[in-house]
Amino acid sequence: CESLAAAQRLSALAEAAGVQVLVGHQRRHSAFVRRARKLVTRADFGPLRGLSAEFALLKPESYFQRDDPRLAWRSQRGAGGPVLINLI
Repeated sequence: CESLAAAQRLSALAEAAGVQVLVGHQRRHSAFVRRARKLVTRADFGPLRGLSAEFALLKPESYFQRDDPRLAWRSQRGAGGPVLINLI
């Protein structure tokens, strides 16, 4: 979604239809991605013919904390967890 209003409309439509919405990760605003874009768009880089890439970061230990009830899903079997969610 490109705006909060669009996201709210999508959420309402999904709820009315009785379906779930899954949001994939967007990395286009990441400093790493911006740097890569800057490199491949330089005049001396040459024409870009294609690209295949994988983006992975080591998450800090705090990402896996278990003392916050709001984050319990990250370590519960069958609830998704970071590995399953990050496969999107």
